[in-house]
Amino acid sequence: MTHFTKSLIIAGFLGCSVPTLLIGGGLLSVLVLGQIPIAESICQFVVAHIVTILRVFGSGDPLQGTLVISMTVGSVGVLFSTYNLLYLSRPTR
Repeated sequence: MTHFTKSLIIAGFLGCSVPTLLIGGGLLSVLVLGQIPIAESICQFVVAHIVTILRVFGSGDPLQGTLVISMTVGSVGVLFSTYNLLYLSRPTR
């Protein structure tokens, strides 16, 4: 396996996993903060809006919306990594 292939696999994996972890971690932290009585209504408002955005991207399913966002960011990461590797492999003038 070449350096190019390894780099693309790592870029794709990180590009897909980081948005999933950020969305999940963000929702989890807002839900945990929602356990504080003062912040409960604000946290419910934030969670409702995040889930609404995920439903838009996932055609009604928040989990599918998370996967769509993750796959899109992963694809962009692979494309950027490909461009970067090909640009750096060209000889300088």
